[in-house]
This record gives sequence, C-alpha cells and structure tokens, in this order.
Amino acid sequence: MRFPFKLLKVKNYPNKHWCDNIGWVMVEVLHSIVVQVMKLALDKANVFALSCNEFTSIDNYSWLSIHAYTIQNWTKDPMLLSLEHLVDGFTMQLV
Repeated sequence: MRFPFKLLKVKNYPNKHWCDNIGWVMVEVLHSIVVQVMKLALDKANVFALSCNEFTSIDNYSWLSIHAYTIQNWTKDPMLLSLEHLVDGFTMQLV
C-alpha cells in the first residue's frame, strides 16, 4: 500500500513505522461495507433470485459461483455472494 500512496502523492502519510498490515484492515472494512449494502438491497427488493453455477476455467480448475439478482426500477442488479474453488468437483444427486 505504500507504493500507491507515494505514487498518488497522498499528503501526510507516514514514512516511518510503515507496514503492509493496514491493507488487510482496509479489506476487512470494505468487505463489511459491501455486505451491509448488499443486505440493504436485498431488504428493499420486491423480487430476488438466486443462481448457482459451476464452471471450469482454462487451466482446468472448477469453480462454483452463487449470485443473487434483485430487480429495482426495471433493472436487474447482480450480486456475487460466493465464489468457491472446487477441489474434488461438484456432483448433484437427486433423491
């Protein structure tokens, strides 16, 4: 994080006693803000849908994505809820 601050010439950033752990704190704060905004959007929505997709990337890794879609003012807004790397693949069994 020090390099981008220096590149952008941010005033009054500390030159001494600097560590990169502040980046993880920023990520945690941003994550909590995104989760709050998503919860508010789902609370306001009259209609929402959940979608679960498995896909395989070019390097042959399998991923599972879970999206929530809300409809507000005739626009569909997607929200990525989860993206998981599948180690043993995904199999669905119908009972």
